[in-house]
Amino acid sequence: MNRWRNLLLIAVLAQLSVVSAVFLWTGRSQPAAWETVQVVIPYIKASYARDFREAYGFISSDDRRVTDKESYIRERGAYSGFALELASKLAGFIRATPVEEKIDGERAQLKLQLSFPDADRLSANLLGWDEERLDKLSPKERSELIETLDRWRKEGKIPMVEAVRDFELVREDKSWRIFLDWAAGIRVSFDTVVPGSLLLQAKPVLKEVTVTRGKLFNVFFKVKNLSNREVTTWIVHHVEPKEVNEYLELVECNLLLPVSLQPGKEVEYPSSYLLRGDFAEGMKQFKVTYEFKVEQR
Repeated sequence: MNRWRNLLLIAVLAQLSVVSAVFLWTGRSQPAAWETVQVVIPYIKASYARDFREAYGFISSDDRRVTDKESYIRERGAYSGFALELASKLAGFIRATPVEEKIDGERAQLKLQLSFPDADRLSANLLGWDEERLDKLSPKERSELIETLDRWRKEGKIPMVEAVRDFELVREDKSWRIFLDWAAGIRVSFDTVVPGSLLLQAKPVLKEVTVTRGKLFNVFFKVKNLSNREVTTWIVHHVEPKEVNEYLELVECNLLLPVSLQPGKEVEYPSSYLLRGDFAEGMKQFKVTYEFKVEQR
């Protein structure tokens, strides 16, 4: 399965050897300022390569109490074999420039400017990141593929993506760890778009809920026929940012198919969702909009 687009959203890419020091200092000496970079770089490199067993070790103890290592690895789908080798190779092509570091006691914030290979665009040249097919390649074929990537890099043919990524860290036992705040959950806001014909009123019972990765959650929408005739309605489902669609599974929604409401009738419709466990760590909120379509009989 090709999940690289997920990784691009959270920009978990970098390599320590290519970092250049362009900090906006906050009164700290250079050696102290580099402490956070030396933790974040291997974390995002391991995450890019889908080496989640390695990445887990850089995460804060507060977050690890929420999700254990095996669940973290299983939910995200770690690479192995030659796919892992290829992903690690691409991680070595990353350019990362520290932009700003702020340290306040036991907490720190780090901003990185990243430039990383667009693995989606490279997918066709890498057997679609199909682990089984990649593992069947002969030693010679594997070597040729690695050499091709090296040659493309030297020729400037590796497609790159630019991104800025913020990281929060906490100090634990005299070292820094990535703080992802898994315990806080993800905020999901709900809204409606209703035609201006005054035939229908629709609104979410709760405009915002806080949800947890890997668990079902339910929301409810009140829909009322404002007219004196029967109304048929259904929804078009929108999620912003659009990339969240890959993580959000709509388990059940009665409004996806047309439903009929008698004049003056109000009905509460439930919807069930599952936010997948591999939802991007850096994203803390998203929005779901129900766009209502209406026909009057």
